[in-house]
Amino acid sequence: MDQKAVKNKPAAIKRWLLKTLKRHNIELANCRFCIEQTGIYCNHLISVLQEIDAIFSVENATRIKYSNGLIRGKNDKVDAFRIGQYAVRYSDRLRDYQPKRDLIHQLDELDKLRKKLMAHRNAHKVCQREKNAFLSETITAVTDPHVTETVEFLDKKIKAVEKQMDELIKSDERLNFLMKLICSVPGIGKVTARAFIIITNEFKNGFSAKQMACYCGVAPFQYESGTSLKHKDRVSHKANKKMKTLLHLCAVSVGRTNSDLGRYYKRKLKQGKHKMSVLNAVRNKLIHRVFAVVKNEKMYEKDYQYQVAA
Repeated sequence: MDQKAVKNKPAAIKRWLLKTLKRHNIELANCRFCIEQTGIYCNHLISVLQEIDAIFSVENATRIKYSNGLIRGKNDKVDAFRIGQYAVRYSDRLRDYQPKRDLIHQLDELDKLRKKLMAHRNAHKVCQREKNAFLSETITAVTDPHVTETVEFLDKKIKAVEKQMDELIKSDERLNFLMKLICSVPGIGKVTARAFIIITNEFKNGFSAKQMACYCGVAPFQYESGTSLKHKDRVSHKANKKMKTLLHLCAVSVGRTNSDLGRYYKRKLKQGKHKMSVLNAVRNKLIHRVFAVVKNEKMYEKDYQYQVAA
C-alpha cells in the first residue's frame, strides 16, 4: 500500500496520482476514490478527480469515524487508512459525487458571509446593551458612537449581501423556480428556502424528506433495550443545528397563524402535548411539504382536494 504526503496543490496531487496508477499498472476506469469531507480543503483533490474523469465519493467525516468502532490515536497516515477501510467495507453505500454549480458555491459563500456579519453585529449590540445597563453614561459615552457606527455599517453590509443573493437567484431560472416553490409553503421564508437549496445542492444530492428530517435533527428515534431501558422517543444531537434553528423559527411563526399547521399546533397543545414535541412535529411536516412541492413541481395548495381513484 502506497502512502505519501503530497502538497495540497492541484499539480502535485495530479502528478502523484497518475504516477501511482502507472507504477501499479492500474486502469483509472477500474478505480473508485473515497474522500473525507473537509470543507474547502478537499477542493483541490476534487477538482483533479473531476479533471481526469474519475469515479469518486465525498463522505461525511463523522460517518467514517463512527464506522470504525472503538478507535485510539489519530494522524494523517492512520486517517487515510481508515478512509480506505471505510470505502471497501461500505462500497455498496457510496454515492457518486454530485458537483455543485458555481452559482450554488457563490450562494453558499454569500450565505456564510451573511451569518458571520450577523454574528459580529449581534455581538456588538449585546455588548453595548450590557455596558449601558451596568456602566454610567459618562463611561459608555466614550464607546457608544463607535459601536453604533459599526452596527450601522454591518447592517448595510448584511443588506448588500442579501441583495446580491437575491439577484443571483433571480438570474437563474432553476433557482428562481425552486425559491418560488419552497416559499409557497406557509411558514417558509427566503432564508430557510436558500438553506434548503444549498444543503440539498438544488435537491440533486438524493436526500429524501425523511433523510433531511434526520439530518436536521427533527426525526425522533427510539431509545429502548429490553425491559430495563425505556426512554421516550427523542431526536439525535448529531444534526445540522443551524438548519434546525431555522426550521424552529418557521414552526414558531406558522404556529401563530390560522393555517392548517397553526390549527394543528394549537389543537395538540390543548390535548396536553408537550410544546417542544408539537413544534418538532411541525418542523417535520414543513420539511415533508417542501420536498413534496419540489418533487411535484407545483406550488403549495392549502385547500388541496385529494382525488379518489374510480
